[in-house]
Amino acid sequence: MSTRKRRNKRSPGVMKMVRKPMPPPTRVTDGLTKYERAREKARLRREEDS
Repeated sequence: MSTRKRRNKRSPGVMKMVRKPMPPPTRVTDGLTKYERAREKARLRREEDS
């Protein structure tokens, strides 16, 4: 008989997370700030025109 210990089987969800790291959260927040800046600029342009 072998003296090695058997590994516990991991769930496939855990392995998927390990293989494919999640994107950094800065992309999401950066996208929001760009969107807000664009809206602010558009609002200022509308105010200048009228």
